[in-house]
Amino acid sequence: MTPRGRYGAANIAFSKQAAMYNTASPAPTLLAIEQLSKDLLDGRLDGRNGAESAGVASQRTYDPQTITSELSAALAQQTTRYGQPAVVATLPALTAFGNTRYDSYYFNATLEPNGATSTIAMATEVPGGTRTPGQKNTYVDASQRGFMLYGNMGSGSLFIKTDAPDSRSSIIAIGDNRNGELGDGTMQDTGASGFATIALPAVLTHAAGGIAHTVVRLADGSVYTWGDNTHGQLGQGVGPAALPRSTVPIRVNLPAGALAVAASNQASFALLEDSTVYSWGGAWGFGTLGDNTANGERPSPAPVLSTSGPLADVVQIAARDNDAVALRADGSIWTWGAFSAQAPEHSALTGVVPGNVLATRLPGIPASTGGIRKVLTEQGLFVALLAGTGANGEDLDGAVYTWGFHWDITAGQVLSDRQPRRVLNLPVIRDLMPGGFLGYGQRPADRLTAMGIDYDGGLWKIRGRVAEEYNPAEPTAQRRPAAHTARPNCDGCHVVRPRTLPPVPTSGRTCTIPGDILKLLSNQSRCANCHNEAPGARPPLACVPPSTLPERAAPIPAATRPDRCTLTPGHPQFQANTPCASCHNSVVRAPLTCSPEEPPLASASVTVPTVPWPAR
Repeated sequence: MTPRGRYGAANIAFSKQAAMYNTASPAPTLLAIEQLSKDLLDGRLDGRNGAESAGVASQRTYDPQTITSELSAALAQQTTRYGQPAVVATLPALTAFGNTRYDSYYFNATLEPNGATSTIAMATEVPGGTRTPGQKNTYVDASQRGFMLYGNMGSGSLFIKTDAPDSRSSIIAIGDNRNGELGDGTMQDTGASGFATIALPAVLTHAAGGIAHTVVRLADGSVYTWGDNTHGQLGQGVGPAALPRSTVPIRVNLPAGALAVAASNQASFALLEDSTVYSWGGAWGFGTLGDNTANGERPSPAPVLSTSGPLADVVQIAARDNDAVALRADGSIWTWGAFSAQAPEHSALTGVVPGNVLATRLPGIPASTGGIRKVLTEQGLFVALLAGTGANGEDLDGAVYTWGFHWDITAGQVLSDRQPRRVLNLPVIRDLMPGGFLGYGQRPADRLTAMGIDYDGGLWKIRGRVAEEYNPAEPTAQRRPAAHTARPNCDGCHVVRPRTLPPVPTSGRTCTIPGDILKLLSNQSRCANCHNEAPGARPPLACVPPSTLPERAAPIPAATRPDRCTLTPGHPQFQANTPCASCHNSVVRAPLTCSPEEPPLASASVTVPTVPWPAR
């Protein structure tokens, strides 16, 4: 394609993305140009120019957190439409990624550049399943085209925003729907391959969900919720006695238009156009409301607080499980809920992890000229994508930092990172998408914190201290060598990868590999990952890798639990279809040694927990 053609492709993709985000606007492209021009004056894509908003909530044409995925989808759609399909080949293999859980299975959700939107079965903990790991089910094919997907919800819901030539999208939903989480007016599941169509009063731009509820943000800046209301998480000012649930969307009364939404297991959050964050629902013993209560329940929205008052100047929010995180305009990161940088060391996965009941600034993130581009959280872990250079001139552009507590499959133990540390084995990352399920080993319900995209379109599974390449053609593959014994000292082998890797020789003498290294290699190992110019790395190769390296180890099959669980006295009772792994496959509670009942409760009726979470 000529330079003029590339310019034209970028223009039509930009217009398409703006129209899909705010279809009701009479001139979305002009609004997008105005907002983006104002946004970038301070050198950061965060929806603001210093203290000034780039635009009111009802006129926004993009969200800095999702614009990369949406622009990729728009570019693919428009260039295909106008006879330039070769452009699609330059895009990442996936333009959106996430996870979902329904029909007793854990799935990854994928959106391909051709518009095909699918789920990939990763594992099940229920014996006798009918799916196989890696099995793909496509809900929107390339002729219909998906534009965006919204997964990563505790309830297992998955929402797909479909494409349309006139940008008037529709929303389809997939899930068990036992508490009305799909918002289609029923509590009927969508079956093995069906879906429901959701009617909303405006274009969907964001969706998040807890264990049994859903919260969305629409293009006009309004926020709607549906599903279970046991803890007041629908934000209607009343508890379950007056409103046990809603199977249809109901609007949340907020003091200003919303820019984004998020959800923990039992709470909902909205980032408002005045840069404050509002929460409602249940703190659930972790302080997830951020209002200085550990166990409180509040059915009406109120500001998230810090020690100095309402948390302000926020440009991004994210939440999942029992944690919430916010990025402020000054580049500082604030968390509340289960994670605490001051938490005591815990040697066993028992008890409630002490957390923060107020939004608390995270120490240890390096200062960089480009600041923080994105923050995400999943299953007790957090990630931040940095830009620019550090205080001492170090290259931090595209660096990813992680922190939190998690069970590490390679270390064979809980790793506690209270302060951020750089993720190893990563190239320069241009964007982070929500993560998927690990899908193998003794803990198949463990989840990735993010899926990274590098500048060559490569995909990277990020969970904990070391990243791993991801190939969508082999969704259940694992790269851990069969002889790799448990070891928590990741930086003993792994390093921060340089921007470019040296070529591997194809002629000359054959390498002689020491035995302790040989057992860690396979015929798919990339020698340049370790043999490069990065500090601490081995020197570049001067020999040819042997052709006799063994095959990569077969995936460790996902564990199944043949015995049904018997709840111990005092165990809280939950809504039907509660994902036990949301607590039990994290550092909050011990890993499951039995298979949960399906459903965990005898009926889909809402049951208020009979025993509160332990107070801190």
